[in-house]
Amino acid sequence: MLVVHGVCTPSGLPVLWAEDTRRFGRPPQETAADPSAHPFAAMASDLAPLAAARPTASGRLAVLLPSLTSGAPLASPELAATLTTAIAGSAGPRARSTAGTEHDAQAQGPALRTWQVDTICLGLSPACGPWWEPGEGVRLGASAGFLLAVDAFGAELVDRGRVLPAVGWDGARPLARWSPVLTGPDAARFDELVAAMPPAFRAAAPTAAGGVLERRGHDAGCRA
Repeated sequence: MLVVHGVCTPSGLPVLWAEDTRRFGRPPQETAADPSAHPFAAMASDLAPLAAARPTASGRLAVLLPSLTSGAPLASPELAATLTTAIAGSAGPRARSTAGTEHDAQAQGPALRTWQVDTICLGLSPACGPWWEPGEGVRLGASAGFLLAVDAFGAELVDRGRVLPAVGWDGARPLARWSPVLTGPDAARFDELVAAMPPAFRAAAPTAAGGVLERRGHDAGCRA
């Protein structure tokens, strides 16, 4: 099973990455690369089915995640819950690995460490796709659920015509785009989303994520 997470890149673009239950328990590979590859993050090829027929771009991103001082990243709450359900009553190696990780976390206390993960950027259309309604094989983390809420809000603004033309920038080139109009209840909803942003969504660059709501509003407006 994939546990899918959303994260905002330093450029303000939201992308997806995932933990893979099949890879959980693998030790980190010590390499010369810094940061190291996340040992149980899904590979780019495993993320591809999330996109279906929608345009995508894949890449790698450094994310700052709670980890054991011994070096291994901690499982997300959603992954931990999935594993607990899957191995309930089992005394197999994965059960012992999960129990050992939880014990180590309590004994050592987590610390933040940077890991490299494969990512995928879905097409900007909020049209339904496989990951929007996860079923068997896919579970959404809190940060991916947050991204769903942001996209739904942006699409609603477009549907109600709450956008105005604006000029942005694509590098050094000016770019025509739509800007959301946030007043009254829409401004309140925007503030609610900002307050509800999960820390995991800001894992790549805490100072970059503040503009993601506005950016997604722009992107939604471009589809009008």
